[in-house]
Amino acid sequence: PGEEEASGEEVVAAASAGAVAVVLACGGGGGGGAGAVGRRVYVGNLSWECQWQDLKDHMRAAGEVLHADILTGPDGRSKGCGLVELSTPEEAARAIAELNDTELMGRMIFVREDREAR
Repeated sequence: PGEEEASGEEVVAAASAGAVAVVLACGGGGGGGAGAVGRRVYVGNLSWECQWQDLKDHMRAAGEVLHADILTGPDGRSKGCGLVELSTPEEAARAIAELNDTELMGRMIFVREDREAR
C-alpha cells in the first residue's frame, strides 16, 4: 500500500510538471498563457509576404500590441494567418470591431477572437 501511495504522488508530481511544460511549450511563459485569454485575436487572409512586424504595426490601431506572430508550416512558409496579443480584452474587442475587413498589404484581412486554448 505504501508503494502505491508514493506512486500516486509521483504521478501527480509528474503530471503537474508535464502541465507546466505544456504551458511553456505553447507560449504560456513570460506573460502569455492563461492571462492572455480574451486579449488574443486571430488574423486571417494575410499576404504570404506579411511579416510579424507588418501585422503588429497594423494592429496598433486598436491598442498596445504585446505580441504578434505569423503562423508557419514545417517548411517555414507562412500559413497566411497570425495571432496578436493586445494588452487588454477591450483592445482585443476594438481590434475585432475596427480592424476586421481592413486591408493589409493588398488583402482584406479578417480578425476574430482566438479560439485556441493555448
